Amino acid sequence: FLFVLIGFLSYLFFIKPLWKKAEHGNESKIIFNETFDDNVLGWTTYTNNDATKSISEGKYIISNKVTGADRWGAVPIKGLPLNFNIKLKCNFISGSEKDKFGIILMQNIYNGYRFNITKNGYGGVSLIKDSIWHDIIIPISGFKKSETEPFYQLLIEVRGERFHFFVNDILVGDGFINEVKLNEIGVYVTDIQTIEFDDLKISQVDI
Repeated sequence: FLFVLIGFLSYLFFIKPLWKKAEHGNESKIIFNETFDDNVLGWTTYTNNDATKSISEGKYIISNKVTGADRWGAVPIKGLPLNFNIKLKCNFISGSEKDKFGIILMQNIYNGYRFNITKNGYGGVSLIKDSIWHDIIIPISGFKKSETEPFYQLLIEVRGERFHFFVNDILVGDGFINEVKLNEIGVYVTDIQTIEFDDLKISQVDI
């Protein structure tokens, strides 16, 4: 028992912290870069009684007005390398502090991944496969943005079939990213919230 306890404490205090900060790696080539200064890529924009999606002042803004509904915007991607990073800046404007927003990677509307954060500081990752949702990383607390941080910086480090997900360079968790094809990238909002998104980027990483 003593050896097990020593091993666990060694992992907790010495090994685990090595994974707490994002490494970013050698980002050799930018393969997708959306600054939202225009809408050349064709992001969905509209306004109705249920939601508003707009591009304004270099931001993609989704305002969801219906409880329990999801809103997203996505565009095609292709030719992803084996190792890459995805980065996104997002800012909570108003609404529910307990509901999710973040990055989506989709095969289609029935299959994909969601990498999420909430205003009250919970981060997690979920998979939808054949229209059924699964938690890859059950939402965990500890990622509430400080007053000095201007936005949430989401980072997904993909190395082969594995990913590490970070919020403001702090590790949320890791897992496999081999369940569905990655045909589209985008952003999403759940429940009644208004969120700004900016600087969505995919970079090749050389190892």
